[in-house]
Amino acid sequence: VKRPAHLSADKFGMMLAKGGIHPRGVVLDSEFYELPLLLNHSLLEEEMESLLHGIDWEQASEANAEQGVVSRHLRLTQSLGKDLEGPFEDAEGRLARSPYIRTILAQMGGVVGNVAFMSLEPGGIVDTHFDLNKYWDARVRVHIPIRTNKKVRFFCGQRDEIRRLNMKRGKAYIFDNHLGHRVENKGKSSRIHLVVDLVGSRKFWALVARSRALGSVAKPAPDPPPTLLEVAPDSKVAVEAWRDVDIKNGCKTLRGALVETAAQLGLKAEAEDLSSAWCAAIEGRKMTRMEELRELRRLAARACCSAGTAAATRGTIG
Repeated sequence: VKRPAHLSADKFGMMLAKGGIHPRGVVLDSEFYELPLLLNHSLLEEEMESLLHGIDWEQASEANAEQGVVSRHLRLTQSLGKDLEGPFEDAEGRLARSPYIRTILAQMGGVVGNVAFMSLEPGGIVDTHFDLNKYWDARVRVHIPIRTNKKVRFFCGQRDEIRRLNMKRGKAYIFDNHLGHRVENKGKSSRIHLVVDLVGSRKFWALVARSRALGSVAKPAPDPPPTLLEVAPDSKVAVEAWRDVDIKNGCKTLRGALVETAAQLGLKAEAEDLSSAWCAAIEGRKMTRMEELRELRRLAARACCSAGTAAATRGTIG
């Protein structure tokens, strides 16, 4: 959604119909959520500084700049095709060299796509916009503040119900990015977040269910509070190994994406067995795509039960 040049960001945001614009049904019932994670921001900053050494920030793309999204980036994963289109891969080994970041990603569960540091300079404003690209139909973005100040504000919400939040270091947040949202940094220092786009999993959405809701619907933080997440150097992370357009029909391409993704977590054999069983189960049957995917989920659940809790607790299948 592009803001006409003659309109201010605030006026443009207020012109939108109450209820926002949503390409799909809204799952989140509050604008912001604080995930039940306690992170070591010093370790995060150390890894960021190491990755930034001798490297220039990537400026906002022309398309983003036209919408007033002016944040600079340093990518930890990179697309092998168009921007925000898979497959993705580790960018120059940056994830491999960041054990604490990998620990956090593994703790959240799910398969990651775009992972990057995003910097907003003092006085910077990200204008009101919506994330309506098809990329967002199946993904959610997590924000993890690394450097911030008390005058950074994140705004999100429906018309006349805009909520604002100052995100804290050591925490992780999600927000409803199908609503209008904007960011401003009125402080004297840069705001740098680690942003993680991921395809949700049962593990991730269970984490969200235990989160503190901050916005029009309030829910308290979990009790007992989370303990500090320690680094786990052997943490494995699955990066998207597909293009969305390639896995919408049939079994062959989805099977390849499933196996290649699971192989990153040491579950290649399990994924091959699951995908073979799924392809056999739907072959020759007149099923809608949703029915085919329900069958895949059913087989995945049965595979987890058969294998005990080991595969399920790794948060990968389904």
